[in-house]
Amino acid sequence: MNQPAAAAPVAWPTVAKAGLACAALLLVSACGPAVAHPGTGRAVLRARPPAGVVRWVEEPAPAYSPPAPPPPPAPPPARYAPCTATELTGGLGVIGMGTGNVTRNLVFTNISGRGCTLAGGPSEITGVRRDGRRVRLAAGAVLGTGLDYGLLGPANLQPGQSAQVVLHTTDMCPKAIEGRVDNFIALQAGIRHTGEVRTGFPPGQPYDAVCGAGAYTFGVPLPPPPKHSSPLDVLTVTRTMPRRLTAGTTASYTVTLRNRTSHAVVLRPCPSYQEFVWPLGMEPPPWPAIPRYYLNCQAVPEIPARRSVTFAMRVPVPAITGRARPAKYGWFLQGTGVQTGGAVTVAAGGSQ
Repeated sequence: MNQPAAAAPVAWPTVAKAGLACAALLLVSACGPAVAHPGTGRAVLRARPPAGVVRWVEEPAPAYSPPAPPPPPAPPPARYAPCTATELTGGLGVIGMGTGNVTRNLVFTNISGRGCTLAGGPSEITGVRRDGRRVRLAAGAVLGTGLDYGLLGPANLQPGQSAQVVLHTTDMCPKAIEGRVDNFIALQAGIRHTGEVRTGFPPGQPYDAVCGAGAYTFGVPLPPPPKHSSPLDVLTVTRTMPRRLTAGTTASYTVTLRNRTSHAVVLRPCPSYQEFVWPLGMEPPPWPAIPRYYLNCQAVPEIPARRSVTFAMRVPVPAITGRARPAKYGWFLQGTGVQTGGAVTVAAGGSQ
């Protein structure tokens, strides 16, 4: 992500909370009038930003609550007689990896001239080594519908259609950590009422299940769920952030929202955003503790067509000790895909 040239840090005065007089803090010339955020009735004092930049307002926002997901579909009934081993051919599907877990989809295609059904899951999964020896990896499918992996069963297969089963293993057991391997050139899926169906692996790409494996129930891939979208997703965002921040202070920066469409983007209801600065080597900030604020929608109720608006921002910088360290920062509108971020250096006060 390209970072725009850093603007000179803005010397921001302290923003007084509602009900405190600016005069008491010697901030009369730096404070604007107190205004009430729509829907809250609470007064908020604004600091004056540079010319052309919309003032920052200290108006905390609640956490975003995404729309409730649709209920899972009901599993279909089995419509045909069970598939036989001679009616199926085995193939390889997608691979998934993350946090020490590895999943692999086996694909079973109906090559017969009739409809057949794969219900339940494999009764066992056996690995076949290059020398022909067999190792039992899984002794029956884990109960469930497979919805966690985007599959729904039973799988009623017309000729040419395919079902899938997910195999799960890990690379975090002692054998794997020690570098021991147990590669298999093929897997045999034992299926009740069907028999064994063999799936071979390409040369040089054996299946490593030294930590064992588990199988899930048969299913057909579900269509992807509809993506949540926001009218604000048409906006693009850039930012200016000082390259060096002082630990334990509040940093000032700007965010520019650009509307590239031919119609105005209305900021009603007023959108809110989250922001963070995270020095590397520290624990990531707990999600509920990341600051959330509303934009200053009273000053800017909409972003005109093919125009941009720059908002002043403030973000707390965590305290650190010792030498300066690199940090990540991020900013995003809640409930949208509008986000930006980058890298900075955080230094303790007075360090170089």
